[in-house]
Amino acid sequence: MKPSDILLSLFVMFLWGTNFVAVKTAVGVVPPLMLMGLRFTLVAALLLPFVRPPTGYMRPVLMLSITLGLFHFGLLAIGLSGADATTAAIAIQLQVPFATILAAIILHERPGRTVIAGIIIAFGGVVLVAGKVDLSGNLFYLGLVILAALGWAISNFQLKKLNRLNVFTLNAWVSLFAVPQLFLASFLFENGQFAAVGRADPVIWAAFAYVVLVMILGHGLWYGIIGRNQISIAVPFTLLAPVIGVASGVIVLGEPLSWLMIAGGLLTLGGVAIVILAPFKKTDSNP
Repeated sequence: MKPSDILLSLFVMFLWGTNFVAVKTAVGVVPPLMLMGLRFTLVAALLLPFVRPPTGYMRPVLMLSITLGLFHFGLLAIGLSGADATTAAIAIQLQVPFATILAAIILHERPGRTVIAGIIIAFGGVVLVAGKVDLSGNLFYLGLVILAALGWAISNFQLKKLNRLNVFTLNAWVSLFAVPQLFLASFLFENGQFAAVGRADPVIWAAFAYVVLVMILGHGLWYGIIGRNQISIAVPFTLLAPVIGVASGVIVLGEPLSWLMIAGGLLTLGGVAIVILAPFKKTDSNP
């Protein structure tokens, strides 16, 4: 990997890691579903004038907007409204084990014993984190973050069918389709949205702008990095994002960091690292 791509990878991981703090800050005032609706509205407004419609891909893009926009980002934002940013940064890493399990079910990829061990270790780490969260009464929100991780894993299989689309085209149209879904969900399940938006101060709007920046710039840069380098070299950088997320939650938000959280986080990241780096064995799809 070129030094420039290494620096870009580190920058993207910084964006993704600190994004947890930005979302956590914003949902402290603006209801989470409304926040995500506004986020996707701005992303669509910024990108749509510069991209073409995904002709021939409208239906799969719409389905992706449900999984990624409403399911993943919606549940993650709700989860962050009750769970610490440090907790969410660790739990969301289950998206990798979830993707591995789904690959075994859908694509008939048989993971080896090492991968299975990594999955067990990763889930065991989150169980330790859950022990700390349960004491604070926010276990429900941790569950939503875990479901958001499952949503991300599902979306990866949808993205494989859309790999011919430019990342900005994909972001623009997924955002456009996600907007009415998120606003409808907000009106159904949230209250006081407009009042909350009206009393948002400059700090909240700065956090919101950062969340939008991460979605546009972070994903755009990362797809370029993946395109120029071997996945086996680039993907391990993603292990830095939760570390940065935990550190920023402690430093910026002053969230507590217990030994149980540290142990759970290390186990989760260790398990995810094993899953990412260990090889797969493919089997025939026929029984």
